[in-house]
Amino acid sequence: MSASVAVSATVADEAPVASLQFYVDGNPIGEPLRSPPYIAYWSTLTVGDGPHTIAASALDAGGLSGTSAPVGVTVDNSAPPDVIRKDVTVSVEGSGLLETPAFSTTGSNDLLVAFVGYDGPPSMPQTASVSGSGLTWLLIERSNAQHGTSEIWAASAGGALGNVTVASQPGIASYGGALTVIAFRNTSGPGVVGRTSAPSGPPDIYLPGVQAGSWVFAVGNDWDQAIARVPVSGQELVHQWLDTSVGDTYWVQSTTGPSTAHGLVDIHDTAPTTDQWNYAAVEVVATRSGSKVPAPGAISDTALSAAYPNPTTGGVTMTLALARGETSA
Repeated sequence: MSASVAVSATVADEAPVASLQFYVDGNPIGEPLRSPPYIAYWSTLTVGDGPHTIAASALDAGGLSGTSAPVGVTVDNSAPPDVIRKDVTVSVEGSGLLETPAFSTTGSNDLLVAFVGYDGPPSMPQTASVSGSGLTWLLIERSNAQHGTSEIWAASAGGALGNVTVASQPGIASYGGALTVIAFRNTSGPGVVGRTSAPSGPPDIYLPGVQAGSWVFAVGNDWDQAIARVPVSGQELVHQWLDTSVGDTYWVQSTTGPSTAHGLVDIHDTAPTTDQWNYAAVEVVATRSGSKVPAPGAISDTALSAAYPNPTTGGVTMTLALARGETSA
């Protein structure tokens, strides 16, 4: 396997599941997941080529835990990255429920990324959710320490999409916002993510360890003013909405193209500097179709189930499944 891989698990327990954590070689993948779907993207570029093991552990509301048997995988990132391309870009602005115009994709294995920004009350944090296109959407990053929220969601399409829409909904209804959805070709999933918020200063996020061939995108919201962003050199605005009716700004920006070398990416603006903001960024990882990868049946839907003695509930059963994020040549 190569590039970014989706790892998923199902847990059966009579008591509510409190959290689930994935591990690679004993090291956690991201943060614990506290509600289904239990899916995490693992960038295989963070480990060396060769054999590795993946496992998952779950904790229920009663404090009982179970850990799956490990599954062995072989990583091969020796091939150069494929060139990431935008298949479709759609945006919508408004208030409350936002739904994109209908769109279709030409790729058979696109990664859809939704960049969401919403206004919110000054008294409590705002959140959002994303759905649509018949896909399972995962929250990749959320930044809401300041008023409003900026979020990144992702979904993998198993085939070409025809005449579909994507929708976002604020957790605290009726607030304004903007939604941009990009369908990427030659991408295996998200990699490094980051979030920042501040009461003032230029929006700024450092993403360390971005791989050559990856493309970095960010989404932000400004609760104070409807004022245009000024990206630094080598970066550009993908979409921006100045909501002059309430004085808010929502924007999506990116580097002008995929990274040419492995290293740190600093995605930020030079202005404005006096407003509060939320900002979230993601590395979109390129596939490596020249690498040797197993046939789909070799790792897809690989069951790793085990029953764990539980005198209270009768047992916890966990199934761990791997879904290929890359495409073969």
